[in-house]
Amino acid sequence: MIRLSRLNHQEIAINSDLIEYVEAKPDTTVRLVTGDSILVLESVDEVIRRIIGFRRMLLSATGLAAAFTSGWRPSMTLLRNEGEGTAIGPEPADEGGGTEESRR
Repeated sequence: MIRLSRLNHQEIAINSDLIEYVEAKPDTTVRLVTGDSILVLESVDEVIRRIIGFRRMLLSATGLAAAFTSGWRPSMTLLRNEGEGTAIGPEPADEGGGTEESRR
């Protein structure tokens, strides 16, 4: 949730995941995915800063912030598909030992 101020200075907390867009026309309007619009005192840039700050706080609290800033990337597994009806999965392990060349 982010805290914003309505035009009458009344504080409101908004679920930032429900924000569809924010625009200045000329007052800052926060449009929610529910179709509701809320006029707020904060600028578009300030609303964006608060959303980013809130999401940073969530990532920090869960320990995920380090994963996104450390350069860590998930490993990739190549999958194969041998035709329709066949399960897709990783290549089977080489049980014969060695490379194909060495088995010849």
